[in-house]
Amino acid sequence: MEFMTVEEVLDSSSVYSTPDVPYIPLPNNVDVIISDRCAPAELNKTTFLMAFDDNGNVVLADDVKRGPEVPGGHIEPEDHEPGKRYRIASANGAIREAAEEAGIVVGDLTPLGIFRSHTTAEKPEGYRYPFPTYCQQFFVGMVERIDMSLLKKADSHGPIVIAPEEAEAKLQAKEFVLYKHAMATLFPALAVEHGFVEASRHP
Repeated sequence: MEFMTVEEVLDSSSVYSTPDVPYIPLPNNVDVIISDRCAPAELNKTTFLMAFDDNGNVVLADDVKRGPEVPGGHIEPEDHEPGKRYRIASANGAIREAAEEAGIVVGDLTPLGIFRSHTTAEKPEGYRYPFPTYCQQFFVGMVERIDMSLLKKADSHGPIVIAPEEAEAKLQAKEFVLYKHAMATLFPALAVEHGFVEASRHP
């Protein structure tokens, strides 16, 4: 795995955009970037894992309040520790979050894409994320097993398996763009069967 530079992230073409996402100072725009490289650490504080089983189903976390969602969260200091599986903390964080939120144990990870957020607002006092541009890293991996003893999030029911025909209804629109790209890469026959079109090939 390699990092993109800040300049490359800023210059990357978007395959999908969402305006005025409420969790970022308004006005803003969130762009979906397809890339097999990771967002630079200075712009990225959160990480997510889109995990698939051998049948092409995506395995999500089942949040008590929000329902099915891609497992992920903040990159923690432990994700930077020597001896972790990857030298890139966001990859280690994605593995940890998937285990804590859904009991998912995965094999090798591949960078899938980035949400690039940009706001033209004034920086709020105490705002703790990179500003005015912020990245959220997404990885893709295959589920090796489910181990419910790994669950640490009290607000999660654990894993929920979502078939391809359910994915669009269960995922956010911008997540579904990454999902379709992952399906087209990992399960091309299934992607054709369900009418998924690859958003963009890795550069």
